[in-house]
Amino acid sequence: FLRDRLREDLVWRDNPSEMFAFVRDLLRGAQQRWGGKDKDPIRKELLEPLFKKLGFKPVVNRPSKTDQTQPDYLLKSGDGATLTAAFVYAWDRWLDGPDLNDRDTPEENPGACVVTALDEGIADWIIVTNGRLWRLYGRQAHARATNFYEVDLVEALTASGDTDPNEAFRYWWLFQRPAAFATKADGQGCWLDSILTSSREYAKRLGDRLKERIFLTIFPHLAEGFLHDRKQRLGKTTNPTNEELTDTFEATLTLLYRLLFLLYAESRDLLPIREAAYQAA
Repeated sequence: FLRDRLREDLVWRDNPSEMFAFVRDLLRGAQQRWGGKDKDPIRKELLEPLFKKLGFKPVVNRPSKTDQTQPDYLLKSGDGATLTAAFVYAWDRWLDGPDLNDRDTPEENPGACVVTALDEGIADWIIVTNGRLWRLYGRQAHARATNFYEVDLVEALTASGDTDPNEAFRYWWLFQRPAAFATKADGQGCWLDSILTSSREYAKRLGDRLKERIFLTIFPHLAEGFLHDRKQRLGKTTNPTNEELTDTFEATLTLLYRLLFLLYAESRDLLPIREAAYQAA
C-alpha cells in the first residue's frame, strides 16, 4: 500500500526539497558529531531544530537524565494543541530494549515506554527516534510494542538507484510533519489514521484475492501435477484411492506452504536474493 497506493494521495505532490536540503545539511557528519555521546547535544543540535523546521513547537517534557518514562517532548501546533509526543535517545541507540551504552537512560525500554504513553492517552501517535531511526507507534496498532512504522533517515537521504533524491525522503517527511497528526476538519481522526485504515483495507482485499487465487487456481494445478506424476512415473492408470487422494492433498498443501514461505522470505530480504549464486540456483 505504501509503495503503490500512497503515491495516489494528493500529499505525494507536495514538494519536500527545502526540507530535504535542511535535513541533509543537519545530518552531515552525524556519527562524528553525536556518536558515543549523551543525548543533550543531539537534542539541541539535531532534534529541536528538526522539530521546529517540520512545523512543531517542541516543549521539553522531561530532562535528559531521569528515571521518568514520559516522552522527552510534547510536539505542539502553533495554537498550543498537542499533536504528538516524542521519545528521543542518543545517536543510533538500540530501540528494541535497554542499551547499556546509553549514558542517560541505559535501562529504559523504548517500546515499553511508548506503549505506556499510548495507554495513558498522551497522544494517538508517538514518535521514537535515535536521530537515525524514526519510528511511529499508533494507539490502534494490533501489537503496539512491535507494530510500528520505521524510516532510516540516513538511508533515506542517501538513497540512489532509480528513485529521485527526494522520493525515499518523502516516506519520512510525510509521516513526521504536523499535518500528519492534525485532526481532520470532519473530526474523523488524522491523516495517519486514514493511512492505517486504508492500508488494512488494502491488505484485506489483497488477502481475499490471494486466497481465492491460491485455492481455486494454484492448488488444483499443483495437485494435478502430483496425479500426473503418479500416472507417468508410477504407471498407475486407475483412479486414485481415497488414501492416495489424501496423500496427494497433504503433499500439495506441504508444497504450497513451502513455496509461500520461500516467497515471503524473499520479499522480506531474509534470503540473499540479490546475490548471483542465489539467482543462479
